[in-house]
Amino acid sequence: MNRRLAFLLIAILAIKAVLFALDAEPSFHLQDSAVYLATAIGKWIPPDRSFFYGLLLRPIALWPRSLTAMVLMQATLSGIASWLIAVCLLRYFAVGFRIAALCSIACALEPLQLVAERYVATESVATFVFAVLLLAIFSYLKTSSLSLLALIQILAVLLVSLRVSFVPLAWIISFFIPLASRRAVSFWRSSAQSLRRMPGGFKWLSGTLFVLLSLLLSVGLSQSLLFGYRHLYGELLDRPPAYTYRAGSLMAADVPRVEPFRLLKMAVTRYGEFLNAAKLRRGLQVEQGQFVDALPGETQAIQVAFGIDVKKQSFTSLTRKWEQISVFWCWVVILLPAFYLLYLAVNWRRIRVPHITIELCGLILLVQAVVPVEYPSPRYLTTLAWLEFIMIGSLGTRLLKRGE
Repeated sequence: MNRRLAFLLIAILAIKAVLFALDAEPSFHLQDSAVYLATAIGKWIPPDRSFFYGLLLRPIALWPRSLTAMVLMQATLSGIASWLIAVCLLRYFAVGFRIAALCSIACALEPLQLVAERYVATESVATFVFAVLLLAIFSYLKTSSLSLLALIQILAVLLVSLRVSFVPLAWIISFFIPLASRRAVSFWRSSAQSLRRMPGGFKWLSGTLFVLLSLLLSVGLSQSLLFGYRHLYGELLDRPPAYTYRAGSLMAADVPRVEPFRLLKMAVTRYGEFLNAAKLRRGLQVEQGQFVDALPGETQAIQVAFGIDVKKQSFTSLTRKWEQISVFWCWVVILLPAFYLLYLAVNWRRIRVPHITIELCGLILLVQAVVPVEYPSPRYLTTLAWLEFIMIGSLGTRLLKRGE
């Protein structure tokens, strides 16, 4: 780590510390938060949500009897994730330090990230794991290291254990990245010449074997780990192996089973609802709990364990007020993947694999945030919003170079 990156990390963590001092109030997504806290308090394994996050909360929040420690942990992880924006831009997108630093600081102040840090919910931790996963992917694409390839699959399954909606991402990257590494791309470009020249025959054969080995390792390890996760989840609940036991085609894990035309219609409808200001604003209010009453059991459990009366939640805290005016930013998050795709199409001769990678991940995250929801739910955009600061940084650099 160079000195400038070290100073940037310190600056971002200082920003998070100031915001934590101004607003350390924990928040709740009823009834999701109650499920995670039930896992933390009684080791109860939920049939339709992450058990890993609940168990993670046990030593962090339950033992000290305070959710403030959870907010501090999530704010720290969010700060590191924001800093990783600059790391990715500097190392893999040839972005100058000033633009990279601005993107990192903007991410640290982004409303969806700030609100997620304070909620008893998986979004903040999941975004951090995704950030580390993406950094590992970029490193693998550059080095073609098989050990990194294995690490990527482990991180992908960890992501699934936090939110089952990441299953499609885990599947797709297990196929994509072995075929898109620097060594694989070099093989695709030179394979035709190798076939025509006898001296290149051995090199062509070795390249083929490497790509096949990488693909088999990636897909095989991914499916083995996902298989193991499903069996572990089933054994914990004494039920058959599964990602989740929630019924209904709205679950992201079930999306591939839905009729394509119905899926497309559902996606267009939900996408349009996210672009409706009134519906999006109400979605923000619903997520903050303004129209949701806690069940008596939830209220009592949280009161006993942490001394917090959820009926007296404040909706005027700094971060909540910041989120309440973020409708325009949510539109940017929804629209940017399409704009970035257009940018790649226009500049296709100059794009590189990292650009394709973030667009692919962006489209997957957009689909999983929009399709399997019952109403516009901005919190599901949290990880996508983080990723888009890399898109913004790469776009900003291109625009500045054209303007010179």
